[in-house]
Amino acid sequence: MCQTCVSPCMTCSGNSTLNCTSCFSGYRLIGSSCNKAVICSKYYYMGYCVDSCPNTTYPLLNNCAVCTNNCLTCLSANVCTSCPNPYLLSNGSCLGSCPTGTYAFAVQCLSCPKNCSSCVYRQSVICLSCASNYYLTSNLSCDASCNTSQTHVLI
Repeated sequence: MCQTCVSPCMTCSGNSTLNCTSCFSGYRLIGSSCNKAVICSKYYYMGYCVDSCPNTTYPLLNNCAVCTNNCLTCLSANVCTSCPNPYLLSNGSCLGSCPTGTYAFAVQCLSCPKNCSSCVYRQSVICLSCASNYYLTSNLSCDASCNTSQTHVLI
């Protein structure tokens, strides 16, 4: 049997004020409930007017929207600017470990030096492997050729 949604719900998924899917003018949908709309000078967050959006949220129109991808702070839903421990910031995402070709430094992933395909940071950046046609030297960098006192060794 079809029943009318309970006001202020305009559309609903059940006959209750807790099952709203949209609201009449003057109300805003929070979760699945319609609450009296509040006009804020800056941002609206969790039923209150705030001057800035808190961590894990970002400004979207006059609201604070939730960040995704484990962000502590973000510019948009999918672009992180900082991460909570133990995550590392890598190209706008918060990851559990750095991708190949990058290394962990402080709270972010940075690119390995040129021609170095994998590396780590141990008081300085150390190459672990090199790009094609480059050779790992004794000082743990990648060069196009060995110096005169070294020879190419295939490992």
